[in-house]
Amino acid sequence: MKARTGTVRGGIARHIFAVGACLIALLCSAGIFGGCEAGKDREDPLDGKELYSLKEAYEGGVISREALMSIAYYHNGGREYNEAIMGKDYQPIEKVPAQLSEREENDIKAVFAQAETENNKGEVTRAEDIELVCYYGVYDGCYAFIADNTLFQHPAVEVDETDRIGDVNIHYTDFERIMIWDPQA
Repeated sequence: MKARTGTVRGGIARHIFAVGACLIALLCSAGIFGGCEAGKDREDPLDGKELYSLKEAYEGGVISREALMSIAYYHNGGREYNEAIMGKDYQPIEKVPAQLSEREENDIKAVFAQAETENNKGEVTRAEDIELVCYYGVYDGCYAFIADNTLFQHPAVEVDETDRIGDVNIHYTDFERIMIWDPQA
C-alpha cells in the first residue's frame, strides 16, 4: 500500500512539473520574461525596423550626434534652443539632396503610411493620405522628415514643446514629430 502512495505522489509531482515546464515555455514564447525569446538571445529593439522617432534613431546609433545637431538646426530655424552647444560659427551638415525626388518622397510616404496602419490597429492608411510636411536632409544614409496623416484631425491647441535628445533641443509647435527612415534596415 505504501509503495502505491509513493507512485501516486511521484505521478502527481511529474504531472505538476510537466505543466509548469509547459507554462514556462508558453510564457517564454510569448515574450513575457525579458530576455527569454523563443530560444534567442535578447535582440536589438531597432532590429528589422526602418522607421524611427528621432530619439530612437539617435539613441540606437542610427544617426550621429552631428546629424542630430544639423536636424535640430534646420528644424529650429538656426541655433535657437541650442546656443550652448552650437557656437556662432556653427555650420550644419549640408542637406544633400537639397530636395527629395518624387520617388524618394513617395517611398517615405509609403513607409509612413504602413507605420500608421500598424499603429492604428489595421485601419488602412494609404500613401496618398500622407503629407510630407518637412524634409531635413539625409544623414548616415537615413532620411529626416516630418509627415502628417491627413485622415486625422488634430485638436486646435497651441503646441510649444521642447524635446531634449542627448544634449540637443528640438522645439515643436505642432503635434507631428521628426521621423528617421532608414531604407537599408
